[in-house]
Amino acid sequence: MKRNWHLALLGISAAMAAGCGADVDTEMAWDEGEVASVQQKEVFTCPAEIAPQVSSIKFEQELLLNHTSVVNDTWTGGCRTEWGVSCDTNQKAHWHFWYLMQQLAGTSNVTKFVLRWLESIEKWSHPVNGQTLTNRPAIRNFVIKPWMNLSSNCNSDKSIDAPENVNCQLNPSVAPFRLLAIVNRTDLRVAGEPGAIAAG
Repeated sequence: MKRNWHLALLGISAAMAAGCGADVDTEMAWDEGEVASVQQKEVFTCPAEIAPQVSSIKFEQELLLNHTSVVNDTWTGGCRTEWGVSCDTNQKAHWHFWYLMQQLAGTSNVTKFVLRWLESIEKWSHPVNGQTLTNRPAIRNFVIKPWMNLSSNCNSDKSIDAPENVNCQLNPSVAPFRLLAIVNRTDLRVAGEPGAIAAG
């Protein structure tokens, strides 16, 4: 995790809504194969009718937490943010990039899931939300190859789906990503369930 070639985690890009409500304009596409798009506004103060009851929102303390004591998890010695740190809590590495990827991959191979995602950035094969994205070939030399070279049984000159990488296993402890912020996504909250928190 603590390497000179750290890159910021390509986080989920979204605006945040305050606990008192938000002005949200949503446009959704339900056709198969299409991705719904959501446009949201950042909210820094509550609506006038309830403003006297609620103080102004402290963006850096309530919506976007990026203090070093949080993102470095100084309270537990990095138990939440570092992979492989010895600790006996149920928070072990829960703020780490690899833990998030495990949740997204489900029962799929996490190494293949992550590298296929990174390789898709190297050369986009389809438009996203009607936009043609620019290929990012430099991601192989700056992200993919260094990580694969520090991992087990990986040929960094080949795609993850190549026969040479059938036993490739990425090493989570040297992942080229680190936690930059924790975002309070109250706009994703479902009634009766805990609020949504996105780590990026």
